Amino acid sequence: MSIDVIDRSRAELAGVLEKLLDLLPTEFRGRGPDATVLHLDDTEYGAGPAVVVQADQLDPLVAMLAELLPDH
Repeated sequence: MSIDVIDRSRAELAGVLEKLLDLLPTEFRGRGPDATVLHLDDTEYGAGPAVVVQADQLDPLVAMLAELLPDH
């Protein structure tokens, strides 16, 4: 897999996460002390995009992702 494909995939994932987070209301913006920052880095290729999830968005986001992902 080429670096371009990996970078595009991580950017697309970041975009999907940002869209899901837009559906979840929050009182906070930015990287506050209770925020979780998801770094979409690749150990082989380096840093990727980051997505900031507020504390009050984390549980609803996990529930949304669990519904979207197939059971294995």
